Amino acid sequence: MPISRTLRQAARLSLADWWLIAESWFTALYVFLLIRGLPFSTWYRLLLSPESGADENADEGKIKRIARCFAIAANRHPCRLTCLHRSIALLRLYRRRNIPVRLRMGIRKQDETMEGHAWLTMGQRVLNDRQDIADAYTIVDLSSHSAYLNT
Repeated sequence: MPISRTLRQAARLSLADWWLIAESWFTALYVFLLIRGLPFSTWYRLLLSPESGADENADEGKIKRIARCFAIAANRHPCRLTCLHRSIALLRLYRRRNIPVRLRMGIRKQDETMEGHAWLTMGQRVLNDRQDIADAYTIVDLSSHSAYLNT
């Protein structure tokens, strides 16, 4: 993208958008560092706290604004953010605003290797990936492994 176009787009962002971009950037860094530095059971408990006081009627504009600002921050992040980092960071941003999202993780076999992927849903709607992503993966339900996660 040409720099002049980027600057024009940046100038159109509100102060609230810039604040959300900064929050997104630091949330992504926090998630990245915890996942890199702690055992699974520890970062899972720290990062994926249960939903609280979810707003079932969340404003569509607010949902899109959070996703857009997060994408700006994540696409310019110095850390190599995977789908897991991005999904957990975005989940934390939504949950701070009482938007009821769920983390989905799936696996599939692709050319003799196992692949994993993470994405967010709200109800039946996928928020940060293509709508049919769940069709390509077998969903892994980690809630059934609570005994391991609570050790």
